[in-house]
Amino acid sequence: MTPSRFREELQRFDPNLDIEYNGRKARWEIVGYDLQGKRYLIKKIPLGQMTKLGLHTIQELYECSPIKQGGAKALNRRIDDLIAAEEAQEERETRQILEDRAKDAWVDFQYRRGHRLSFHVPETKEEIVITDKRRITA
Repeated sequence: MTPSRFREELQRFDPNLDIEYNGRKARWEIVGYDLQGKRYLIKKIPLGQMTKLGLHTIQELYECSPIKQGGAKALNRRIDDLIAAEEAQEERETRQILEDRAKDAWVDFQYRRGHRLSFHVPETKEEIVITDKRRITA
């Protein structure tokens, strides 16, 4: 797709968007203009990738655009879901670490008080653990 044809399709999609050639950096740029007339860069397109320019580029812009009904909301919702899943995973890991440390502390306490004995049997290569629950007072 030629830049002039792409410009027509881009203007049809959103009149505030345009494609311009930046001669100093030797690339095409998709730019937008806000209500105050400020120019902002949306996407850079190197000269070698001009053949990839097409309607799929406008589709990408559409997916992230607030023009699309629920586009920004869906993006924010997806980000919130990822953050919530990450926090839940961290909470599960923290809970597991605390449970493991509590078990280790309980076993250490039993050894120190003499309520748990363990020894290794070389013939069978097993470890035998004896606990005397009658003497354990929690």
